[in-house]
Amino acid sequence: MADGGSRRISTGLAAASGAAVLAVYTTGYLQTQSAVDRFAKEVAGRRIASVAARRVRSVNEGLNWNEGVAAASTGAPSEGAGISAQPGHSWKDGTFSGWGFSRHGNIEATVVIEAGRIARAFISQCRTRYSCGVIDMLPLQVIERQGPDVDYVSGATQSADAFYEAVAAALAKAK
Repeated sequence: MADGGSRRISTGLAAASGAAVLAVYTTGYLQTQSAVDRFAKEVAGRRIASVAARRVRSVNEGLNWNEGVAAASTGAPSEGAGISAQPGHSWKDGTFSGWGFSRHGNIEATVVIEAGRIARAFISQCRTRYSCGVIDMLPLQVIERQGPDVDYVSGATQSADAFYEAVAAALAKAK
């Protein structure tokens, strides 16, 4: 201890410590990764099921899509009848928030309901490792579509899924 009290850690001890930390990290990652994958598949399945309900079922229906929406809102019959311009949802007025989760971080979305319709939607918290600027167009889609169904964003699929889940959770509170 004549050198000021400093001691050297042996190379073997440093290597063993590093290996132990790596083993703990790897074990935790492997155990949580399967749960993350299952959750991502579940979210994607819900989104696909939701979009399938809006799928155009025939060329004729697709060609008359705008007519069908107009006719449904005016009450006039058309070949696209059954397509409603107004959502079948009835939400209570107020401001509601919900969280969506992904392996890259979490997103909180807030929706403002006025007169039973979505008046505003926004990303209130973005705790992802990537910028939420990539998905900043999604809140407008929530307002336009009057629901949580938003487009996927290339390169930000999981952030879009997390946003979808956050909006769905917020709207569930508004029922």
